[in-house]
Amino acid sequence: MRTYRRLQQAIAALLVLYAVLGVLTWRGIMPEVFPVYSWDLFSTIPSPVERDMGLRITSVGGQPLNPPVYVQQLSTVFPRAATIDAFVTIQSLGAAARDHNDTEVEKLRGYLEPTFLGGAGAVEYKVIERRFDPLRRWQTGELLDEKTLASFRFPGR
Repeated sequence: MRTYRRLQQAIAALLVLYAVLGVLTWRGIMPEVFPVYSWDLFSTIPSPVERDMGLRITSVGGQPLNPPVYVQQLSTVFPRAATIDAFVTIQSLGAAARDHNDTEVEKLRGYLEPTFLGGAGAVEYKVIERRFDPLRRWQTGELLDEKTLASFRFPGR
């Protein structure tokens, strides 16, 4: 029974010591010791800069959009444009436009336009390369920069 009591007291003392050291490091009184405390492990790592492609719609049915909006924001006009298939196709189209691969651009447009942009009349759009901080974009929608890679009209080229 004596060994059991000592074990209980040792565990309780370790927990109290751990809590006290945790508060001291949290307050900045003493530095973190990695294997014991790693609470601040990711707060000093800068956010990565990501890139993706988007379709900015500038006109639908002959009516200009002011300001132009990304296709996913027009889900009532283009309901299929929010699917993963549309996203992958837009990424591929943007990469082909960036690389000046005209054959691949035409092939992807031949799939993208009737599948995701059809039924709304004439649509004018731009393929945009976007750079962003993922956390800032999630919180505020802010992009670091945008670059127009190509402009198209459907139907009619």
